[in-house]
Amino acid sequence: MFGKAEKFLELFLGIKVSDSTIYRVCNRVGQHLPEQELVKPGQDLGKLQQQPKATVYGMIDGSMVSTEQGWVETKLGRTIAFGSQHTPAKRSQAMADSEYVAHRGNCEEFKAKFERLYPPDSLCKQIFVSDGATWISKWVSERYPKAIQILDYYHAVEHMAKAAEYAPDAKKWLKIQKKRLLENQLNLVIKDIEAIKSLPKEFAVAY
Repeated sequence: MFGKAEKFLELFLGIKVSDSTIYRVCNRVGQHLPEQELVKPGQDLGKLQQQPKATVYGMIDGSMVSTEQGWVETKLGRTIAFGSQHTPAKRSQAMADSEYVAHRGNCEEFKAKFERLYPPDSLCKQIFVSDGATWISKWVSERYPKAIQILDYYHAVEHMAKAAEYAPDAKKWLKIQKKRLLENQLNLVIKDIEAIKSLPKEFAVAY
């Protein structure tokens, strides 16, 4: 990104500046910007959040990032908004127009930032997609009580793969369940998991 800025400045302004200098300047300016201005919904997102017939997705994940100070906790949130009338083309545009909030630090500080981007009292239909982490599901349940929570497909498959180890034909069983998930046949997936007699009791409770 900073490399592109270097070429842009030279092409349009005739100024030669290294990408490392651009990085340092941007970083210094960013540190002095008011945080309230950095994290707030854009005009279009703000309007859709107040429309009961609109749908706004919240996607949240966390990770650890290696820095010069060692491994640091990092959180990332994303919002995708759809109006009441949207075609496939408009859906693609909405995906491209996603708004993000990132935070390097603990989840409590991240929550406050995300709630400024996606206020809990938004009137739209609220849907959250995550990896099922306890801190995410508990927070969403408390602050967005009307929201629908969805465990993303890949993490759902990861959990099913563990259950498949106890099924008679693990590979075939998992293939069937993955297909059913994509076809919204969750009731059949749950039924097949419960039918695995060798599945440890404490393992089955998690499902």
